[in-house]
Order: sequence, then C-alpha cells, then structure tokens
Amino acid sequence: MNKLLFFCWFVLGSIGVYGNDSILVNREWTERRTIYVKESEIDSIGEDTVIENNGIACGNDGCIKIEFLKNHHIRKIYPNGRVRNGKWILEDNILTIVYDKKERWENKKNKFIIKYRNKKGYPTLYLFETKGRVRACYIFCNYLPKDTNNTYTQVYKSNVYWEDIPQSKQDSILRHTDSDLLSLYQGKIVVSDNDESFKLLNKLCHKESGMKQALYFLLFNKIIEEADGALAEVMGEYCMRFVDKNADFVLPYLASHEEFCKLYASFIATELYYNEKSLSDYKKKTLPLMKPDTKPAFETFLKRIEKESVKIVE
Repeated sequence: MNKLLFFCWFVLGSIGVYGNDSILVNREWTERRTIYVKESEIDSIGEDTVIENNGIACGNDGCIKIEFLKNHHIRKIYPNGRVRNGKWILEDNILTIVYDKKERWENKKNKFIIKYRNKKGYPTLYLFETKGRVRACYIFCNYLPKDTNNTYTQVYKSNVYWEDIPQSKQDSILRHTDSDLLSLYQGKIVVSDNDESFKLLNKLCHKESGMKQALYFLLFNKIIEEADGALAEVMGEYCMRFVDKNADFVLPYLASHEEFCKLYASFIATELYYNEKSLSDYKKKTLPLMKPDTKPAFETFLKRIEKESVKIVE
C-alpha cells in the first residue's frame, strides 16, 4: 500500500498537480503572462509552450512578483516597488487571497483555481479566475528557486523574520516591548526629523538577536518606508549602522526583497555621495565586520549601491 501511495505521489509530482502550501512558500513568483481560456481548457493548460507564445506579457516597466509566506501572509510587489500585503489560504485547488487594503482599481478578495507544473525543473504557477465562460489565467514562474546547496540561501532559511513568527508569539513579544516601539508598531508615531524619531532609530540600531531582532528589523523597515524630507537625508547613516550590526540577518533578506534592497542602497549611496566618501571606503571599513558566509551577499549589495550611486550623479 505504501509503495502504491509513493508511486502515485511520484507520478503526480512529475506531470504536474494542483497546488499545495509547500509548492507556494519559500519562493518568489514572477508574473510572466496573462492568457484567456475557456472553462473546458483549464485541465490542458501547461502542457505546451503557452507561456512564451500566447497572451499578454507583463509591461516594459517590469513584472509583478508575489511571495507566499509561511504564516499565510502574502506580499504582492509591483514594478514600481509598491507592496500590497494580505493573507492567503489554499483549500483543495482553490486559492483565496484577501488583501489588507482595497485599492481603487483592484478587488480586496480574490479566488483562483490553482494549477502547478514543474517541467524540466521550471516551476510554473497558473491562477485561473473561478467564474465565467472565458477566464483569465495568470501565469507565474519561479525564476529564483531556493537552492539548498547555496550558503546564502541556507543563511536566509536559518533566520526567523517577523512574518515567520506565529501570531500568538508575536502578541506575546509585543506585550513585553518598550512602549515607544509598541507605539511605532501600532502606527501611533509618525516618524519625522525630530528627537523622538532619532531616539527610536538609535534604539533600533542596537544589536539584538532572536525574535527581538526580527521585531527591530520590521520597525526599522517601517521607518525606512515612511522617511522623507529631512529624515530621509540622514537615513543613510542609520542604514549603514543597521547593516553593520545585523549583516547576516539583513543582507539575505534584502536579496529576496527588491523594494527594501533599493531603499537601503539608495539611502547609503546618498550618504556616501554627500559626505564625499567612496564605495571602496565603505567596503574597506565594513567588509572585515562580516562573517565569511555573509561576505558574498555584501559584495552583491555593494553592486546595488553602486547602481543607485550612478542615478544620483545623473
């Protein structure tokens, strides 16, 4: 009986199956194309080169990316860097996504019939609308599978970020969090170029570990996203301090979260430019602080800073 079950699982895994949680999580899915199909055609989709030859491709500005997180949160990342957060649940072959905030042009709640194919090691996800004689099918490809043999990926997997922590544990952590940090988490503090914000930044830039580190990283990123004006002008210094203190935690995350990587790199590039410091100076000062398995990630991050530096000069 066990051999029969194993055989069935092997066959389904080879030819493609309807999705399950393990297929979705720990990957960055990039929207490749939208096609339109009849209901009767759903089961046959994915058996040929439909990805390259039919439908509407993503625009010249880039492609939408989605990340299904372990705690059933979802991040939809647009080409301009805007992020839409929400939650997801998969029941049988029906994927339900509920976004935190309804955008004017998009539904807050979406349901899809989900289908997955993995031909020749090329994971592809098909999300079909659940209603209509002719339905849109959104095709996503996993261009960056997590390679378990890659040291960089192993570091990323070993880290526990805030979105990986169960809600009950998050609540427990927050009950023992300093009142000012809790207010920031709850959105009661609006960051600006004032003493209160600088006090928060200095506190967050202290080296922490475990779940407290995950919370501090979340709050620091919250400030980064909201910083503008005079506060934005000094964020580069704080970004460098935070990366220096938490490199093995921050850099793997930035490598798989483009919108934050761009913000960190841009702030640091601006700080170096206006203080007349070179990228090589920053590298010489910071690289010795890195653990050996983090140095490749730092080298990659330096290239992104260099890219942002060019934009400043232009």
